[in-house]
Amino acid sequence: MKKLFTLLAILAFNLNGSFAQILFEDFEDGILPVGWSNETNASDGGWLFGSNVGSTYFEIPPHTVYAATNDDACNCNKANDNLITNAIDLPADGGVLNLSFDYFFIDGDYNGDNETAKVMISVDGGETWTLLANLAGVDEWTMVNIGLDEYAGQTVMISFNYDDGGGWNYGFAIDDVLVELYSGTEASMVSVDNAPYVLAGSYPVSFTVANTEADEITTFDVTWEVNGTETSETFTSSIGFGATQQFVTTGEFNIDADSVYTINVTLTSVNGSADNVGSVNTASGTVAGVEYFADRVVVIEEGTGTWCGWCPRGAVFMDQMAEDYPNTTFLAAVHNGDPMVVPAYDAGIGNEIPGYPSGLVDRAYGAVDPSQFPDYYLQAIDRQSIIDFTGTSASYDGTTGILTIDIKCKFMAGTNTVYRLNAVVVEDGVTGTSSGYNQANYYSGGGNGPMGGYENLPDPVPAADMVYNHVARAILGGWSGTNNSLPSPIQNGVVNEYTYTWNVPSSFNIENMEVGVMAINQETGAIENAFVASLVITGINEITNISNFNIYPNPTNNVAHISMNLLESNNVRLEVVNLLGKVVYSADQGTLASGKHIIDVNTANLP
Repeated sequence: MKKLFTLLAILAFNLNGSFAQILFEDFEDGILPVGWSNETNASDGGWLFGSNVGSTYFEIPPHTVYAATNDDACNCNKANDNLITNAIDLPADGGVLNLSFDYFFIDGDYNGDNETAKVMISVDGGETWTLLANLAGVDEWTMVNIGLDEYAGQTVMISFNYDDGGGWNYGFAIDDVLVELYSGTEASMVSVDNAPYVLAGSYPVSFTVANTEADEITTFDVTWEVNGTETSETFTSSIGFGATQQFVTTGEFNIDADSVYTINVTLTSVNGSADNVGSVNTASGTVAGVEYFADRVVVIEEGTGTWCGWCPRGAVFMDQMAEDYPNTTFLAAVHNGDPMVVPAYDAGIGNEIPGYPSGLVDRAYGAVDPSQFPDYYLQAIDRQSIIDFTGTSASYDGTTGILTIDIKCKFMAGTNTVYRLNAVVVEDGVTGTSSGYNQANYYSGGGNGPMGGYENLPDPVPAADMVYNHVARAILGGWSGTNNSLPSPIQNGVVNEYTYTWNVPSSFNIENMEVGVMAINQETGAIENAFVASLVITGINEITNISNFNIYPNPTNNVAHISMNLLESNNVRLEVVNLLGKVVYSADQGTLASGKHIIDVNTANLP
């Protein structure tokens, strides 16, 4: 599905009404359009045309024939690649002028080099250029609309500019370039905006209306209907060309738990005239009532590798998330190209991120930088979930070496959406002696700023000094989850059960492992909820009351965080000893409840 992105104006619909097409180019001829120009210093010719102009790390989604400049494919000088239109005569008056196009630009900034994608305009035949818009990074083809009214009556040229920032970056693709003049009055329904699931109660109808023509919309009438009961209402507004606005009805309707409601909202007149209703005059939605929403656990998956000099940033922010949100996150560091790789997991996340380090938060927001994990977590934790994993558990039999994960989940509302279950196992405190465990470190020396103490460590950090946390050890259902692990359709309130088993390699430390289970929406790919299963260990000669004992960062600088999971309430005393066995730090923690705890230790004065 194509995203819609606001720059100067946004049109979240197909424009149907009184308009005049001034320029349209879809690149279907597969060559530089007549009258256009391609300016570049790159050895590959700059902008190319076709339906497969992507590459390994700049994978362009299908979009018929398009124009693209691809720095990943050539790693050449793309400091100023310009694709320039022919001269365009814009009419002097009569409506609203608009430029629209589709684009794909991930804004990957590989190795810190700032790649940019811009739209420029010239009114003097290309002698000078003015910025129209800087384009943001997106994860799929996206439509942009830019107003051109200030250039009415002038002859202009438009340039699509890409700059690789002087490094080996990704690229920029465009398609369906359109300049049009709009006039008249027309509105369209965009959407019904009520949440799909709500607690039982009384709610108004929320909906969005768009202005699909030039004149301002000041008033409109709608009829809203819920399960056959109709209500009419008049709204006053001030919606300019290309704008959308959300409205809420004054009346409300009652929602019961375990019930589903169909909502239809229909435009009947705009600015007093039924003729001004657009071609899309009705929007629909459904709302289901639920008794409660389940507690949420946010899944953060980070693509990393010991070869990646920027990846210490990922380790620092993953540890921060573990410290700040120990009970509401499940963290998986998915390694690439090093001894800790899990091929199926590596391939899955590699198809979703542009480079390393990058990560996913509930797989719901596209690829994000690890420094953005805290912000996206705050969005994700507020997502309401109808999936409850109560009763889920994990057990390890030390005699057989088999980990068994018993999943029990129920949905608080029935749904026809296909979901799949999955289980991921991670391990803390992973070390190794081979060179593959050396960590490349571009933060060494402090030239790239502070980064959790890595600025004080060498490049690379020797394997003997590195301890890796949250290391993904297994993804038992594959990237998308296990087919048929949940029924379809899913019934409200029914407990669904599924079991995974895994033979844990003897080289892994089961006492430092954590198990996360999740339900994945197959329509969106998002993880709708997750659960961290308590791990019960039996059949091992020495059983302690502590599991998932971990120290981070390790190496440490000034403060060490001691993380552990108590299987039952107990008195805790912490001691730190040096290599000679001498106690250099001790502190009684008192009686701690069962569950996860993090203790901070000031190491600044310790040798």
